[in-house]
Amino acid sequence: MSDKKDFKNFRRIHRARSELLHTSTPESIRSSFRNSFYSRLKTNRSRSVDRFRQIVEDYGQLISYRSISDLRRVLESDLEASTLMRESEVNHLLNEIEHELAQVNLQDEAALHVIQTQIEQEEMLNRLLITCKICQNQNTEGIICPNCAVDLQNDEYSK
Repeated sequence: MSDKKDFKNFRRIHRARSELLHTSTPESIRSSFRNSFYSRLKTNRSRSVDRFRQIVEDYGQLISYRSISDLRRVLESDLEASTLMRESEVNHLLNEIEHELAQVNLQDEAALHVIQTQIEQEEMLNRLLITCKICQNQNTEGIICPNCAVDLQNDEYSK
């Protein structure tokens, strides 16, 4: 019985060798190995990312995260997620996301600071500008704005 299996394996190996030697060039063999390697790598990575995404979604329903470090702490406490957290790619990715979020927060704070300073400057200008005694227009150069001055002048001439 084992002789029959050995013979079948020998024939299968011999057939595979002959196909490789007679129909394939070294470059095509390399490219087929490379393609199969990349397809296996892509499949493994997608499974890992899918598991990671599912864990995040499961915890996301229970907890609202304030930062990536909170998310990382929760994931490290989960046994299934901790296997993913040991992978250097996932850690590197989380570090990059945390860094980008910090940059976004800095940009938001900078934009908010610019808006606040503009509002403060406008308020200061409004306080410093002289208001018209008649129409309360704040953009006057004197006690009475030019429009009211023209109106007063026309009223005096019409009398």
